[in-house]
Amino acid sequence: MTTYGPHHWEDHLKFGKGSMDRGAIAYRKAFEAYMRKGTPFALTLKETHPTTHYVWRTRGDRKVRPSHAKNNGKIFAWDDPPSTGHPGEEYGCRCWAEPYDQDVAEYFNIALTNVFDIGPPWGSWDFIKHYFQGQGASVTVRQTGHLVKVVAEHKRIVIDDPTRLSGQIADAARKNIGESFKAEFGRSYAMQSIVFSLGDTNISGDYSCICDEINGMLEISGSINFRIRDEFRDPLDIGTVLPERIAKIDEKISEMVKDIADATYDAAVYAIEIANDVASNVEKEIGKLDRFLRDYISDKVKREILRRRKNAIDVLEVKDLREIPGGTPYSIVDDWSATVSARVSHDKGKSRFTAS
Repeated sequence: MTTYGPHHWEDHLKFGKGSMDRGAIAYRKAFEAYMRKGTPFALTLKETHPTTHYVWRTRGDRKVRPSHAKNNGKIFAWDDPPSTGHPGEEYGCRCWAEPYDQDVAEYFNIALTNVFDIGPPWGSWDFIKHYFQGQGASVTVRQTGHLVKVVAEHKRIVIDDPTRLSGQIADAARKNIGESFKAEFGRSYAMQSIVFSLGDTNISGDYSCICDEINGMLEISGSINFRIRDEFRDPLDIGTVLPERIAKIDEKISEMVKDIADATYDAAVYAIEIANDVASNVEKEIGKLDRFLRDYISDKVKREILRRRKNAIDVLEVKDLREIPGGTPYSIVDDWSATVSARVSHDKGKSRFTAS
């Protein structure tokens, strides 16, 4: 069986025109074997060039022409040759074309682990019940029966998009070839449509990977840790559904507090006036009080009045309208992880996996 590969470059010039199913299982297995181990192709697996693009490869010795050396490792299209022509076309050229199929050559696998639920999913009333009866005890998302759904939604948004997390890791790998690298990430995600009681949830994490260059591609491996941190403190979702009404209620309460405090102060002043009348009557019986003593007593009384006025405001003021008396806010947390196995192009301009 005739084969071609890095050491059978002459066969690259013998391809005839025709159709070829690059989606065939046999072809994809052969191409994967070539990319991983350099196993040559069998000509029976193709009728024309196996891919629309190729990576220019040289022998890497002193006989390589300077113009061809500049092409080494670069990706070209068969229907758009470089100024030097395709590998092997010039007389005496020993360069060869390494098949490049972006769909096959590039991949980014993030395999999630430790993602499972414990027990049936909580409904809204279960979250509220724990708010009133749980005494603030923290719960995990998997205990509420919603971790699988939350992780699936996060995966749809962040992992399945090649410009998000995988793109970030790929970009970091391009800056750390042959080295290990790590970073942190995180932001809030709207989970109301998945679990209404979770609302906007913060999901963060960190990754630790290593990158090696093999056959012009970057091989990435590593691990990712994910963390979810949320707090249940708004069982009626007032802060989300009625923000304008909260402001109006707060304004009304502030006015009411002020009115009550002023009324308390006025009553105290009136009490002092009554006390002064009583004191005058006493003076008539026992003689005029010492001025210093009267001023001292008056000052102490005023201080007490002001203190009570302030206490009235503190007692009546509502600190957080979202919290309900008798309930205790509680944390909703969880952790899961993933392994990373990827192969991406060295050139992010020709890669699906890039965040920039």
